[in-house]
Amino acid sequence: MQEFFKEGFEDPRLKSTVFRVGDAMGNRGIFTKEATGGFAYDYYPKKYFSFKNEDAPFGDPNPNGGTNDRVIRFSDVLLMHAEAAAQNGNEPAARTSLNKVRARARGTATNILPDITASGAALLTAVYRERRIELGLEGHRFFDLVRTGRAATALGALGYKEGTHNVFPVPQSQVQATNGAVVQNPGY
Repeated sequence: MQEFFKEGFEDPRLKSTVFRVGDAMGNRGIFTKEATGGFAYDYYPKKYFSFKNEDAPFGDPNPNGGTNDRVIRFSDVLLMHAEAAAQNGNEPAARTSLNKVRARARGTATNILPDITASGAALLTAVYRERRIELGLEGHRFFDLVRTGRAATALGALGYKEGTHNVFPVPQSQVQATNGAVVQNPGY
């Protein structure tokens, strides 16, 4: 959460990422801690929120509802390009893609989210931070940390072990089905 305040102002994307206590939740009422289903959370994800009238009339409403599940977004593509360009030394292209994402987020509020002018390692750090903010709660962070070799530093205190948790376990049924030709990943 503090990442949304690191530039000295509240990043406008916070309002698109979470509901906070007191926020209107469409036709589901006002968000309260009690509304989280018995867990006293201060925040609730907004990105995959669906209105009550979009709930499916059958089964679990989450996979059956009318929400538009986004698999990839244009800002993700721009940030992938920014990272690749920065890694390959094309810093002007990296800044252009990165700043397109920030420009969309700031809209007409010219006093926030200034263009990034960094270069070198600082530019790459800015791209990583932008991915964290722009793609917050969309399931990218863990994979970004593993892919960039930063997972042990960021997640080590939470029990992450490099060489084990950067890969997933192979289902035991697959190991058995192949008579051991497929072997379990280390640490599982």
